[in-house]
Amino acid sequence: MQDLTDFVREFVEYYFTQIHTSFPGVVTEYDPTTRRATVQPSLKRQAGNKEYIPFPLLIDVPVQYPGTKKWTIHFPLEKGDEVAVYFSERSLEAWKTEGMDGIEDADPRRFDLCDAYCVPGLQPVEFIAANEPGGLQIIHKDAFDGKLISQVLMTDDKIEMTYKEKAAVTLENEKISLKSSQVEVTGGKLTVKGTVSPGEGPFCAIPNCLFTGAPHGGDTVAGA
Repeated sequence: MQDLTDFVREFVEYYFTQIHTSFPGVVTEYDPTTRRATVQPSLKRQAGNKEYIPFPLLIDVPVQYPGTKKWTIHFPLEKGDEVAVYFSERSLEAWKTEGMDGIEDADPRRFDLCDAYCVPGLQPVEFIAANEPGGLQIIHKDAFDGKLISQVLMTDDKIEMTYKEKAAVTLENEKISLKSSQVEVTGGKLTVKGTVSPGEGPFCAIPNCLFTGAPHGGDTVAGA
Protein backbone atom coordinates (compact mmCIF):
# COMPACT_ATOMS: atom_id res chain seq x y z
CA MET A 1 0.00 0.00 0.00
CA GLN A 2 2.85 2.39 0.80
CA ASP A 3 4.34 1.77 -2.62
CA LEU A 4 1.03 2.68 -4.26
CA THR A 5 0.77 5.84 -2.14
CA ASP A 6 4.30 6.89 -3.10
CA PHE A 7 3.56 6.20 -6.78
CA VAL A 8 0.38 8.28 -6.75
CA ARG A 9 2.14 11.15 -4.97
CA GLU A 10 5.03 11.14 -7.43
CA PHE A 11 2.65 10.94 -10.38
CA VAL A 12 0.62 13.90 -9.12
CA GLU A 13 3.75 15.94 -8.45
CA TYR A 14 5.04 15.20 -11.95
CA TYR A 15 1.65 16.02 -13.47
CA PHE A 16 1.61 19.42 -11.82
CA THR A 17 5.02 20.25 -13.28
CA GLN A 18 3.23 20.43 -16.64
CA ILE A 19 0.59 22.89 -15.38
CA HIS A 20 1.55 26.55 -15.34
CA THR A 21 -0.48 29.35 -13.78
CA SER A 22 1.70 32.43 -13.34
CA PHE A 23 5.19 33.60 -12.50
CA PRO A 24 7.39 36.70 -12.96
CA GLY A 25 9.37 37.27 -16.12
CA VAL A 26 11.77 39.70 -17.82
CA VAL A 27 11.20 41.22 -21.25
CA THR A 28 13.88 40.52 -23.85
CA GLU A 29 12.04 42.02 -26.87
CA TYR A 30 8.87 44.05 -27.42
CA ASP A 31 7.04 45.25 -30.53
CA PRO A 32 4.66 48.16 -29.77
CA THR A 33 2.94 47.83 -33.16
CA THR A 34 1.70 44.34 -32.30
CA ARG A 35 1.89 44.55 -28.50
CA ARG A 36 3.71 41.24 -28.43
CA ALA A 37 6.78 40.49 -26.31
CA THR A 38 9.40 37.84 -25.84
CA VAL A 39 9.75 37.04 -22.15
CA GLN A 40 12.30 35.09 -20.14
CA PRO A 41 10.75 33.53 -17.01
CA SER A 42 12.58 34.78 -13.92
CA LEU A 43 12.45 31.54 -11.95
CA LYS A 44 14.32 28.33 -12.68
CA ARG A 45 12.98 24.87 -11.94
CA GLN A 46 14.86 22.20 -10.03
CA ALA A 47 15.84 19.10 -11.95
CA GLY A 48 16.06 15.64 -10.44
CA ASN A 49 19.80 15.98 -9.94
CA LYS A 50 19.27 19.09 -7.79
CA GLU A 51 20.49 21.36 -10.56
CA TYR A 52 18.36 24.27 -11.73
CA ILE A 53 17.34 24.73 -15.34
CA PRO A 54 15.69 27.82 -16.87
CA PHE A 55 12.32 27.83 -18.55
CA PRO A 56 12.45 28.42 -22.31
CA LEU A 57 11.87 31.85 -23.81
CA LEU A 58 8.18 32.65 -24.22
CA ILE A 59 7.55 34.17 -27.66
CA ASP A 60 4.66 36.09 -29.17
CA VAL A 61 3.31 36.94 -25.73
CA PRO A 62 0.39 39.45 -25.79
CA VAL A 63 0.99 42.38 -23.42
CA GLN A 64 -2.02 43.59 -21.47
CA TYR A 65 -2.38 47.37 -21.20
CA PRO A 66 -5.53 49.12 -19.89
CA GLY A 67 -7.69 49.97 -22.89
CA THR A 68 -10.60 49.32 -25.21
CA LYS A 69 -11.10 49.58 -28.99
CA LYS A 70 -11.28 53.40 -28.74
CA TRP A 71 -9.18 54.25 -25.68
CA THR A 72 -5.83 53.06 -24.39
CA ILE A 73 -2.95 53.71 -22.02
CA HIS A 74 0.42 52.71 -23.42
CA PHE A 75 4.02 53.18 -22.31
CA PRO A 76 7.32 51.87 -23.65
CA LEU A 77 8.30 48.36 -22.60
CA GLU A 78 12.04 47.90 -22.77
CA LYS A 79 14.48 45.02 -22.55
CA GLY A 80 14.96 44.18 -18.88
CA ASP A 81 11.54 45.38 -17.73
CA GLU A 82 9.76 42.97 -15.43
CA VAL A 83 6.26 41.61 -16.03
CA ALA A 84 3.75 39.22 -14.52
CA VAL A 85 3.21 36.22 -16.81
CA TYR A 86 -0.08 34.33 -16.84
CA PHE A 87 -1.07 31.14 -18.64
CA SER A 88 -4.44 30.57 -20.20
CA GLU A 89 -6.60 27.61 -19.26
CA ARG A 90 -7.09 26.92 -22.98
CA SER A 91 -5.04 27.42 -26.13
CA LEU A 92 -4.74 31.04 -27.31
CA GLU A 93 -3.66 30.32 -30.88
CA ALA A 94 -7.01 31.05 -32.54
CA TRP A 95 -7.82 33.90 -30.16
CA LYS A 96 -4.60 35.73 -31.05
CA THR A 97 -5.76 36.11 -34.66
CA GLU A 98 -9.52 36.43 -34.19
CA GLY A 99 -10.27 37.94 -30.78
CA MET A 100 -13.80 38.39 -29.41
CA ASP A 101 -15.92 35.37 -28.38
CA GLY A 102 -17.38 32.27 -29.95
CA ILE A 103 -13.98 30.85 -30.91
CA GLU A 104 -13.97 27.12 -31.60
CA ASP A 105 -10.57 25.81 -30.58
CA ALA A 106 -10.08 22.05 -30.66
CA ASP A 107 -6.54 22.18 -29.22
CA PRO A 108 -6.59 20.08 -26.01
CA ARG A 109 -3.65 21.74 -24.24
CA ARG A 110 -4.26 23.54 -20.94
CA PHE A 111 -2.13 25.91 -18.84
CA ASP A 112 0.65 25.51 -21.39
CA LEU A 113 3.82 27.60 -21.74
CA CYS A 114 2.72 28.39 -25.32
CA ASP A 115 -0.37 30.24 -24.07
CA ALA A 116 1.15 33.05 -22.05
CA TYR A 117 0.19 36.70 -21.77
CA CYS A 118 1.82 39.29 -19.53
CA VAL A 119 1.13 42.47 -17.58
CA PRO A 120 3.88 45.08 -16.97
CA GLY A 121 4.63 46.35 -13.50
CA LEU A 122 5.48 43.35 -11.33
CA GLN A 123 8.70 44.76 -9.83
CA PRO A 124 9.94 43.58 -6.43
CA VAL A 125 12.78 46.08 -5.95
CA GLU A 126 13.61 48.44 -8.83
CA PHE A 127 10.37 50.42 -9.08
CA ILE A 128 9.49 54.12 -9.00
CA ALA A 129 8.18 54.95 -5.54
CA ALA A 130 5.09 57.14 -5.25
CA ASN A 131 5.79 60.48 -3.61
CA GLU A 132 2.08 61.22 -3.02
CA PRO A 133 0.54 58.02 -1.60
CA GLY A 134 -2.93 59.57 -1.45
CA GLY A 135 -3.17 60.42 -5.15
CA LEU A 136 -3.17 59.02 -8.67
CA GLN A 137 0.24 59.48 -10.28
CA ILE A 138 1.82 59.01 -13.68
CA ILE A 139 5.59 59.33 -13.22
CA HIS A 140 8.43 59.22 -15.74
CA LYS A 141 12.09 59.21 -14.61
CA ASP A 142 15.38 58.56 -16.36
CA ALA A 143 15.81 55.56 -14.01
CA PHE A 144 13.76 54.02 -11.23
CA ASP A 145 15.81 55.97 -8.66
CA GLY A 146 16.84 58.79 -11.01
CA LYS A 147 15.76 62.30 -11.91
CA LEU A 148 12.17 63.25 -12.59
CA ILE A 149 11.32 63.89 -16.24
CA SER A 150 7.56 64.35 -16.06
CA GLN A 151 4.67 63.71 -13.71
CA VAL A 152 0.89 63.98 -13.56
CA LEU A 153 -0.63 64.04 -10.08
CA MET A 154 -4.33 63.92 -9.21
CA THR A 155 -5.60 64.17 -5.63
CA ASP A 156 -8.84 65.26 -3.94
CA ASP A 157 -7.47 68.81 -3.77
CA LYS A 158 -5.52 69.42 -6.97
CA ILE A 159 -4.34 68.32 -10.40
CA GLU A 160 -0.70 69.02 -11.20
CA MET A 161 1.46 68.47 -14.28
CA THR A 162 5.23 68.85 -13.93
CA TYR A 163 8.08 68.70 -16.44
CA LYS A 164 11.67 68.34 -15.18
CA GLU A 165 10.84 70.68 -12.27
CA LYS A 166 11.17 73.55 -14.77
CA ALA A 167 7.53 73.95 -15.69
CA ALA A 168 4.32 73.11 -13.87
CA VAL A 169 0.60 73.63 -14.26
CA THR A 170 -1.57 73.32 -11.14
CA LEU A 171 -5.37 73.35 -10.90
CA GLU A 172 -6.35 74.00 -7.31
CA ASN A 173 -9.26 75.69 -5.50
CA GLU A 174 -10.77 77.24 -8.66
CA LYS A 175 -7.34 78.61 -9.55
CA ILE A 176 -4.88 77.70 -12.28
CA SER A 177 -1.20 78.31 -11.52
CA LEU A 178 1.41 78.29 -14.28
CA LYS A 179 5.11 78.05 -13.48
CA SER A 180 7.53 78.47 -16.37
CA SER A 181 10.42 80.63 -17.49
CA GLN A 182 8.55 81.38 -20.74
CA VAL A 183 4.91 81.19 -21.83
CA GLU A 184 4.03 81.37 -25.52
CA VAL A 185 0.59 81.65 -27.11
CA THR A 186 0.51 81.07 -30.86
CA GLY A 187 -2.00 80.50 -33.58
CA GLY A 188 -5.12 81.64 -31.77
CA LYS A 189 -6.89 84.13 -29.54
CA LEU A 190 -6.71 84.69 -25.80
CA THR A 191 -9.80 86.25 -24.23
CA VAL A 192 -9.77 87.72 -20.72
CA LYS A 193 -13.13 88.12 -19.00
CA GLY A 194 -13.87 90.41 -16.07
CA THR A 195 -11.64 93.14 -14.66
CA VAL A 196 -8.13 93.15 -16.06
CA SER A 197 -5.17 94.52 -14.19
CA PRO A 198 -2.91 96.49 -14.32
CA GLY A 199 -4.12 99.52 -16.27
CA GLU A 200 -6.98 99.39 -18.74
CA GLY A 201 -5.57 96.81 -21.16
CA PRO A 202 -5.36 93.12 -20.54
CA PHE A 203 -1.57 93.05 -20.26
CA CYS A 204 -0.51 96.67 -20.46
CA ALA A 205 0.01 98.99 -17.50
CA ILE A 206 0.10 102.10 -19.75
CA PRO A 207 -3.45 103.44 -20.30
CA ASN A 208 -2.65 105.03 -23.70
CA CYS A 209 -0.35 104.28 -26.59
CA LEU A 210 2.82 106.40 -26.38
CA PHE A 211 2.79 107.05 -30.14
CA THR A 212 -0.86 107.52 -31.11
CA GLY A 213 -2.47 108.33 -27.79
CA ALA A 214 -5.11 105.66 -28.44
CA PRO A 215 -6.44 103.97 -25.30
CA HIS A 216 -5.20 100.49 -24.44
CA GLY A 217 -8.51 98.73 -23.83
CA GLY A 218 -10.48 95.62 -24.72
CA ASP A 219 -10.46 92.08 -23.49
CA THR A 220 -8.80 90.24 -26.40
CA VAL A 221 -5.20 89.59 -27.36
CA ALA A 222 -4.76 87.96 -30.77
CA GLY A 223 -1.66 85.94 -31.61
CA ALA A 224 -0.12 85.49 -35.06
